[in-house]
Amino acid sequence: MNIEVSTNIGDKFLLGLEEVLNVIDSINRSDDDEDVIIFQNNIFVTPLFILPLLVYVNGCNKRIRYQYSNNYLNTIQFGNGGLKPDELESGTFHDLMDKCSFKTYIPIISFPTDL
Repeated sequence: MNIEVSTNIGDKFLLGLEEVLNVIDSINRSDDDEDVIIFQNNIFVTPLFILPLLVYVNGCNKRIRYQYSNNYLNTIQFGNGGLKPDELESGTFHDLMDKCSFKTYIPIISFPTDL
């Protein structure tokens, strides 16, 4: 099933949570083994949308793919599931965070939970 995300979620704070619940509902209603979430080119998303979506997809029993050509989603490392500090060479993570200190965003960071 193709699931289109076209609402500009950055306009209203809680709209991100409402929209991610709609996407999750669409995934749950789909009988397909694989779903594709399609982001429109000009879309802007908030953490209240993108983080619950990643958590849900990581725990989902079906294959979920993303289709987008949005630079913002690339910049925040969405397609990779976030930066994984434990997979980076020593000092690289700190250097990446230093580069973000003057930005209005930080990338998604995926810390391991199996300590």
